[in-house]
Amino acid sequence: MSIDLNNWKLTLDVEDPENKARPLEISPPQLLKYSHPHFEKTCASITFKAECGGKTTSGSKYPRSELRELTGDKLANWQMNQGTHEMIWTCAVTHLPVEKPQVVVGQIHDSEDDVIEIRHTGDYVEVIHDAKNYGKLIKGYKLGDVYTASISVRKGVISVFSGKTTILITTAQNAKNCYFKMGCYTQSNVSKSDSPNAYGEVQLYALRVTHIK
Repeated sequence: MSIDLNNWKLTLDVEDPENKARPLEISPPQLLKYSHPHFEKTCASITFKAECGGKTTSGSKYPRSELRELTGDKLANWQMNQGTHEMIWTCAVTHLPVEKPQVVVGQIHDSEDDVIEIRHTGDYVEVIHDAKNYGKLIKGYKLGDVYTASISVRKGVISVFSGKTTILITTAQNAKNCYFKMGCYTQSNVSKSDSPNAYGEVQLYALRVTHIK
């Protein structure tokens, strides 16, 4: 499996048994041997699952089973306009909620909010930030289709690429304290008429992050 978990922290959509007000978080080295029904590892992939009735993080109304980038044992923290930063992944979305069929697989996040999100909506994959839609990365997507994509940042310009499509974003040049995220961030909950057991699911086959100063 081409996924090194040493530089990632996992957040799951279940309660932390020691603090029921928070979702469960698992960091290395425990994460390297950790398994859960919403974070299942095989020799070929990791499957992330987040239920619409799941536990959410502070400030978010949607559940996630998602990796957050680390640098060693500290939270990753890089600047949009300094250096070159890239995340490349291969994945497939294998299940979507019924009423609001949306799942975010990858993100750049800063100290306050997401900078961009890679979101699956029905039969396409788009690049968004809040109400701003930067365009469709993949059209005619079918559940289970495996694809490779990348997010790269250089001199404040974000480039999102998959297949023959490239989307450039220049509106976040001064974002600070940034980090990558990857997994299953289900974009629905019970208030959207989805059942608590409705879920998003993402199968991740490869993940690589590089930073050049």
